[in-house]
Amino acid sequence: MSKTTLSDIDLKIFEILVDWVKENKAEQTPMPYAKLAKAVDNPSVIPTNLGNYLGHVSSYCLEHDAPAISAIVGGSNTCEPGAGFFELLGYPDTKPEDRIELWLPLLKQAYEYDGWNELLTKAKSE
Repeated sequence: MSKTTLSDIDLKIFEILVDWVKENKAEQTPMPYAKLAKAVDNPSVIPTNLGNYLGHVSSYCLEHDAPAISAIVGGSNTCEPGAGFFELLGYPDTKPEDRIELWLPLLKQAYEYDGWNELLTKAKSE
């Protein structure tokens, strides 16, 4: 299995998410796709194409025994991640109404993981 390598945009997203986790650890508030896309500040990154970047970042996290950090990013209505997130984690047939049960523990894991700074530093050095 080949290891995930992160692009400059992937790394920028990873850094934004790590900062968000630190700033919102107590409330464990999800970050809306639109807010993330705006924070990236790159015209090629829009809310509707974030899934590819988030998939790269979460694949990297999972390969390094960390939670899928993209669990903290979601839509503006439900706040939960899109279908691609659940596919990445091996739940491709999950019905939308069943996703919240799967997602909430993953959201909590992402906020409670203490190794984000180290993993981000490692990703930037590769």
